[in-house]
Order: sequence, then structure tokens, then C-alpha cells
Amino acid sequence: MKLKDIPEEQDRVDLDNLPLENELRAISEKMADATEDKTGGLIIEFKQRDEKRLTQKYGKMSAKKLKEALTKLGIEDTEELQQRFLKYKLVSMRSGYPRYIPYAECE
Repeated sequence: MKLKDIPEEQDRVDLDNLPLENELRAISEKMADATEDKTGGLIIEFKQRDEKRLTQKYGKMSAKKLKEALTKLGIEDTEELQQRFLKYKLVSMRSGYPRYIPYAECE
């Protein structure tokens, strides 16, 4: 195989330096089933304005916060997250890593 034909990963966000607030648009979403060693949940891949990407998994605890925030924004379907950029805050959870939760429309 020619080296130019080997697919490369898209530019990813440095997870060690996540900004507390970010403007993101969802690129894709899927549900992951629970297994013996992993919890299931909603997995959303986001894109920043600079085209860098990051993936967030929303398990039961973070999914509850996500649903509450989406309801406040009048969003009824997560597919709407792919239609526009929203403002997100990095929110701490009781356990695990913080998750981006939307809080406002972008201007």
C-alpha cells in the first residue's frame, strides 16, 4: 500500500487542555451497548470551529445532565446537534471525567 493511501486520523483536541467553554457541532452520534466491562451510553463526536474533533461519551449520569440542558434549549432530538454550533461548558460529574454540556445558542 502506498503511504499516501494510508488513512490518517483527523486532528483531535488535546484532552489534557480542554477549554472550560467551547463552541461545538456534532458530527455523528451512536448508542453503545453495555458490556461486562464497560457501561453503555450515547457517544457523540464533535467538531470545533477550527475543525479539530473530540468524542464525548454520555453515560447515565452525564446523559441526565445533557437531556436537561437540551430540554432547556428546546432541543427534542440529538440529531439537531448536527445542524448548528452550540456553546458548551465543561461540567464535572460525580465520578469520571467532565463532559461538555450545551448551555446556549451561538450568535
